[in-house]
Amino acid sequence: MEHKINSLTAWLWIGFTVLLAVTLAVNGVQALLGHAKFAYWHIPTLAIGCCFSLSFMTDKQKARALAFLRLTRKRLRSHILVQSPRRLCSRPPFFSFRPFNRPQTEP
Repeated sequence: MEHKINSLTAWLWIGFTVLLAVTLAVNGVQALLGHAKFAYWHIPTLAIGCCFSLSFMTDKQKARALAFLRLTRKRLRSHILVQSPRRLCSRPPFFSFRPFNRPQTEP
């Protein structure tokens, strides 16, 4: 038991890191569309989560993660190349955060 990696701890760190990365990605898209502010102060937390995840992972888990990232990157690249530049240019201006879009009803 001394030299075995606790797989539960590794999976918990991986899950936390993936959840944080997805949350930051969604927040980044919302910031680009002008619906929210980007939570840049969570980027160090993501970096720490990545370091801990990598330190707890076995070599087999690291190989699987790298293969998944390569596959995802290829699919994303082909999807981005298919997108029309007109559709991307028709978006509202980036980083135009307006927290109160309602008309004022009280004096």
